[in-house]
Amino acid sequence: WDYAVTHNLFQVKQCAAEYLRDVLPAPRRSEAAQRLLGVDAIFVVHFAALKERRGFVEGKLREMGLAADVSWVTYDQVGTMSRAERCCLFPCGHPFDADDNNATKAISVSHLWIYFQMQEQKLERVLVLEDDPDFLPHIPFVSSVARIAAEVP
Repeated sequence: WDYAVTHNLFQVKQCAAEYLRDVLPAPRRSEAAQRLLGVDAIFVVHFAALKERRGFVEGKLREMGLAADVSWVTYDQVGTMSRAERCCLFPCGHPFDADDNNATKAISVSHLWIYFQMQEQKLERVLVLEDDPDFLPHIPFVSSVARIAAEVP
């Protein structure tokens, strides 16, 4: 996906682009994330009702000096999507369209939105976290992510 996005191979239909452009606020480009991690932006895919998860992640990112630079992806409009909008984002008949689980759909649209924004905002490297990461005390998060980001072509 990352290669496809950064090399403009990721394309969506015009109706999907219009939907994705308007569904959430544009992401933040992050100077701190660039300086500390070697990425252009940080995204956290989050279900808004799970406030304790957001509090935990914000606390950990605050400790690292990154909390202010996060784009929280809290897409929760799946229940209001029309069939035409769903079929525009994913082909009709795709498992996404048949799946009754709105959480699965919200996560799918959230990630699709991130890929779309990477292309729209010309973000080459981003860090995408779910809202329930394990920050392990024996693994230094910032230096580990920076090392990995530096190795990615």
